[in-house]
Amino acid sequence: MPHAIWRGSISFGLVTIPVTLFPAEEIPWDRIVKGYDLGGGRWVVMSDDDFRQADVEATQTIDILSAVCADQIAPEYFSKPYYLEPSKPGRKAYALLRETLARAKRVAVAKIVIRSKQHLAALIPEGDMLLLELLRCPHQLRDSSELDLPAGDLESTGVTEAELKMAGQLVAAIEAEGVPVVPHAHDDEGAR
Repeated sequence: MPHAIWRGSISFGLVTIPVTLFPAEEIPWDRIVKGYDLGGGRWVVMSDDDFRQADVEATQTIDILSAVCADQIAPEYFSKPYYLEPSKPGRKAYALLRETLARAKRVAVAKIVIRSKQHLAALIPEGDMLLLELLRCPHQLRDSSELDLPAGDLESTGVTEAELKMAGQLVAAIEAEGVPVVPHAHDDEGAR
């Protein structure tokens, strides 16, 4: 069983759903550092006192702020996934929220405090689960205008309709239905 990193509840309106937050990515304890990365492999190590002094108002809630269409959040804003597991009393409300979001094709935008840091997050219905994905803020991303990209005007880049048609046929030929986008962990084991 994975180690829980946070216990609290999802809160929206008059509804409270007790949940436990688990990391979706497995990180060995010897790779976890409490500190600030200065770059170049240099860190300022922080003590528990340092974190308490810099503490934002710690809450044990995931406060839902709004619901948006999933495609309104650009992929580059997604930062780190976590799994949310309901406690036994919260199972029905958890299922109700998950199904409501899934049927409406929406994700809930929320705020959460994890280890004394407030984050913006998205609650995403994924199969039987609600996934909590921490979100990056726009100032954390490099401006893409710094990149030398081909123009959207395909004619100026020399792309022809025939080439687009051929590329479309290639994509159709490599389409795979029912194949997982991400390989299962055991798929890599045989390659080592």
